[in-house]
Amino acid sequence: MPASVTTCPECSTGNLIVHPVTLTGTRNHEDFQVTVTGVQCDRCGYQTILNSQSGEFTRAVSDAY
Repeated sequence: MPASVTTCPECSTGNLIVHPVTLTGTRNHEDFQVTVTGVQCDRCGYQTILNSQSGEFTRAVSDAY
């Protein structure tokens, strides 16, 4: 996560903090829910991953497959 706090793109009032997130990924037309390190809004609960975390997410979806 960058040194500066990132404002939530969903609610525009909360801040994104590093947090385990559960997201859905697709591999060969099958959906898999995986939990990886990501960011979550401390106000509205919006969850995503940063570009730097995409490799971990891709590996987790592949492992779930």
